[in-house]
Amino acid sequence: NNSLLLSEIAVSMASEHGTLELPTQTNLTIKYFNRKVVGTGTVKAWNDALSRIKYRPDEDWNSNYGPFEEVHVIVDGNSAPLRNSILKHKILISVEAIPDAPTWNVVGGKLESTQSQKNDTIYNFYVYE
Repeated sequence: NNSLLLSEIAVSMASEHGTLELPTQTNLTIKYFNRKVVGTGTVKAWNDALSRIKYRPDEDWNSNYGPFEEVHVIVDGNSAPLRNSILKHKILISVEAIPDAPTWNVVGGKLESTQSQKNDTIYNFYVYE
């Protein structure tokens, strides 16, 4: 239904352990606040933007800390035929731990490598000359 696709809606999305990023070329009015995105636009514009949304987890956070990241979405109809309708939805995202590249430093005349994983597990080892 074309009138539904052209209806204006307000959308609010919030995450607890990461940031949400919408594409820059949209027909939406968007504001970003810390871990929250709010904006207005047509259903069609939101569908297009949400098909290209990016989620970036916080550094060193992954699903090992909890089963999933929860992204809360609230859609509020601003114009007919969606006026006064509110939809609340929760999106669950699983984040896999990925090892970080090691960092090499000279400490006290010794070459030290520290490798941390996204789940904050830190491994230290030393190379002796």
